[in-house]
Amino acid sequence: MTYYTDDSRERVSRIDLDAGTAETYNFTLGRWREDNALWAVLVGDLWLDEIGQDEAEAIIRKRDKALHR
Repeated sequence: MTYYTDDSRERVSRIDLDAGTAETYNFTLGRWREDNALWAVLVGDLWLDEIGQDEAEAIIRKRDKALHR
């Protein structure tokens, strides 16, 4: 599984090639949601920074905490 974020670090997405899934974390719902537009990362039509799982989880925790005070 590969994790991605945008330059603002306000979006966290992941692609799992083995499972054939592309998802972006929805901070309002507090869960991962299917994001078919994310496949564009693989062909260079969408530019996101690759990050590790630990960094992705840290971004999610920080934003969730800020949103749900």
